[in-house]
Amino acid sequence: MRPANQADRAGSDSAMIHRGNTPGAAPWAGTAFRVGETLYGGATWCVRAGFELGWRRTFRLPCKVISVGNLTTGGTGKTPMVQAIATRLRDEGYRVVVLCRGYGGVLSRDGAVVSDGAKVLVSPEAAGDEPVLHGNRLKGIPVIIGRDRVKAGLRAVRDFAAEVVVLDDAYQYWRLYRDLDIVLIDAANPFSGGRLLPAGRLREPVSALRRADVAVLTRASRVNPSSRDQVIGQVRCHLRADAIIAQADHRPTRLYRVHRTDEACSVDWLNHRRIVAACALGDGEGFVETLHAQGGDVVEAFIYPDHHCFGMRDYLRIASAARTADCPVVITEKDAVKWSTSSAVPEVWVLGIEMQIHEERVVYRRIAAALEP
Repeated sequence: MRPANQADRAGSDSAMIHRGNTPGAAPWAGTAFRVGETLYGGATWCVRAGFELGWRRTFRLPCKVISVGNLTTGGTGKTPMVQAIATRLRDEGYRVVVLCRGYGGVLSRDGAVVSDGAKVLVSPEAAGDEPVLHGNRLKGIPVIIGRDRVKAGLRAVRDFAAEVVVLDDAYQYWRLYRDLDIVLIDAANPFSGGRLLPAGRLREPVSALRRADVAVLTRASRVNPSSRDQVIGQVRCHLRADAIIAQADHRPTRLYRVHRTDEACSVDWLNHRRIVAACALGDGEGFVETLHAQGGDVVEAFIYPDHHCFGMRDYLRIASAARTADCPVVITEKDAVKWSTSSAVPEVWVLGIEMQIHEERVVYRRIAAALEP
């Protein structure tokens, strides 16, 4: 087990990075991962083949369904992309409902309404962090969780008269028919070396891109134009001829005190300011890079696995670093929803992120076409 307090130097920006709860590799891990990858790939192929050959039923909801997902585990920007699409459709007059699995929430199995569009009804412990974040951000848009997306979708139609359902992280959910499949690809690490879980981060082979209607390269500005063009070429090889490719970036839009959204300031506040970063994301390094891009001087960063629930030990370590460096702590909105009001950290700010789609007109024109009767 790698010690939780072991630190690394993060490239030229020289932030001290602490990775919490990150296991090291045992000597036999390579063989185990290869065996696991083979078994996982075979199981995935069997499940997918069952639906493609008609042996298992795909259910169609009495409303339009848009899926936002990816080929890899975590870290491509699904949460801000779902929010961007849902908000745009709401503003165009559609009755929109967002469906999430509710990873980590105790109510995920039976399903629950996280938000009725006016207020959040359940806690992050009950629903998971991302659905509660959606509920906080998406006014006028109900949010429902459930492992059974078909059941959750029917609930969206029954209880909220949904005209459009936006699925968060459902590219591999074959039970539910989609009118449009949007797949997100991290431009800096598109295919995780081509390895399937658990050897890599791929949930499916890259050839699964053939199901996508829209492929979006996120964090496009993190790579140089030559590398970006190379990734676009690789993606295009696997897409259908009628599929489109777009690029997008995470755009910091707001900065506010944790649990006190009325106390806010411009993201320019970060410029030349010493800060400690803390996050539990699929791409924690991306968050640190975002802070650096805003001019922040990240002296230490605490990166935990995706959906990690912060405990008192975590808070004490982060608070100690902040006091030693005499600077505030900056976290993500996803982490803010589960950040304890009684944490030992004295000054905590939350960085809000939105998805900026470069080819916005092209993408929304494709979405509009999918929503036509």
